[in-house]
Amino acid sequence: LSRRYQLKITISIGEILYYLFWITMLAAKGLGLYEGMLIYNICLLFSFCCILLKIVLERHNVCEWIAILLLLMLGGIIYLSSQEKAPLIYIMMVIGMKNIPVKRVFQIGLPVWLFCFIWMAFSEITGLTTGCVFVHEKLGLGPILRWSFGYPHPNVMQISYAVLTAFILYLSNRTGKKQFELIGWLFMGNCYVFLYSVSYTGVILTTLCLLIFYYFVNRRSISKIEQIVIKCVLPFCVLFSIFGPLLTEKGMILENLDPLFDKLLNTRFLASRLYLSRGITLFGSTPEQLNISFALDSSFVSLLIRDGVIFFIFILIGYWSLINYYIKTKRNKELAIILS
Repeated sequence: LSRRYQLKITISIGEILYYLFWITMLAAKGLGLYEGMLIYNICLLFSFCCILLKIVLERHNVCEWIAILLLLMLGGIIYLSSQEKAPLIYIMMVIGMKNIPVKRVFQIGLPVWLFCFIWMAFSEITGLTTGCVFVHEKLGLGPILRWSFGYPHPNVMQISYAVLTAFILYLSNRTGKKQFELIGWLFMGNCYVFLYSVSYTGVILTTLCLLIFYYFVNRRSISKIEQIVIKCVLPFCVLFSIFGPLLTEKGMILENLDPLFDKLLNTRFLASRLYLSRGITLFGSTPEQLNISFALDSSFVSLLIRDGVIFFIFILIGYWSLINYYIKTKRNKELAIILS
């Protein structure tokens, strides 16, 4: 190439280390690895070493060092209390983001996640691998087969498509008719994956993401009323998830609504109620400690019970701050994704 068309990209060692962390964890989750697998634990160890080495190599002021150490301590205490590695992974992802361009993280993440998703689907459909197949009562058809494409559960497969959708929407610069076409193709993909997974939650989430995205990116400005509604989304989700199961319990003010929510949410209120009734701790508890084998699908209740009150508050403050920051800076694309 002539000098006129040369492009110089400078990437620091710290940035390379973060991308190694990011690619490893994305590939591990994208290929259906999960807690307890040896290869997954190896991926975790390698990823953590990358972030710790990045932190050591880079300069940090006193406040940053204090924040890093406190967060790592928090993640360690939660792990000792509840055996949950998720807070540590989250903390590593956040503290390692210093000097890392967010857009480049998405640009690297999209091909990794897309390859993993296509490979999982291809290998399952062609019979190269045999994933989990579940038999559930769905759609009023009686017992039907639900495919997971090699993921731990059909719901995980549908949520993986939701993540893929978020990657594509964030990096998309399409406008007008081309933007509408992209959203249409993504919605068709959402419906196609649903035919295998039959995951109500996942298909609704992805559909909401597409609708919210289309609405916000085509708005020049957000009105005051819209801002109020947007700021109410997070509190509503938290209150509905935590107090909904408690207020619909037998003997409570909304007990008559329990059968309705139990059916709509596939017994999620019942599961949340069981966990919440066993008590809440500062640093989380394991299902074994609570003596409950019931699956817990509510993310906010799971965050509160398994990771503890302190991490729960930390996450909510982060979410709230992020939403307000996106409103203030008029970053509608990011706002749409974080809301959904």
